Amino acid sequence: GSIMNAIIALVGFFWLRRTRASRPARWFFCWLLATISLLQATGYLMFSGLGGVGDWAVVVAGLPGDGLWRGALAVAGGVSYWLAVRYSMQVIGSRLTSPAPQRAREAYGYTMLAYFAGGALGLVGGLFDPNAAAILLISGVAASLGGTSGLLWGPQLLRNPAFVSPSDPLAPMPRSVPWIVIGAIAALIHIFVLGPGLHLS
Repeated sequence: GSIMNAIIALVGFFWLRRTRASRPARWFFCWLLATISLLQATGYLMFSGLGGVGDWAVVVAGLPGDGLWRGALAVAGGVSYWLAVRYSMQVIGSRLTSPAPQRAREAYGYTMLAYFAGGALGLVGGLFDPNAAAILLISGVAASLGGTSGLLWGPQLLRNPAFVSPSDPLAPMPRSVPWIVIGAIAALIHIFVLGPGLHLS
């Protein structure tokens, strides 16, 4: 799963570089897709290493010195998560127009709603899984709320004037009915199709 997250993050940043600031809704979608995918990929390493659960914990289970491997996963995940947050905040910070002290507040206008909406969808989607209690703890709380926590504290980095210099600022983002409809459809699929799980056999 985290390998696929990393691939999606690369694709998202690739699209992002080819999206003009004059298309703010599309630009923000690409940034959010890439950022959340990158945070999930790196945060999952740390989660598996510290908690001893999840895909990567299974990978290292049974290896000689598996405790050291778990420690390495946790360190690699923590460092890569920090770097992922820094990079993502540099990318969005370069598109904001406010001076440094207010730039964090402007960034929160983009990240806060995304964080809480994503967390709510993760929790609600988990309720429909047959193993709801375990899914809510591992996927809903840990992945949705913990894995994307960089959206909550990351904008604080933008208070530093030396952190990033603005260039090619985003155009004002009006309310977009097509994006709202697409988001609503994706949310319904997440809750009612992916939430209960796909049974292919």
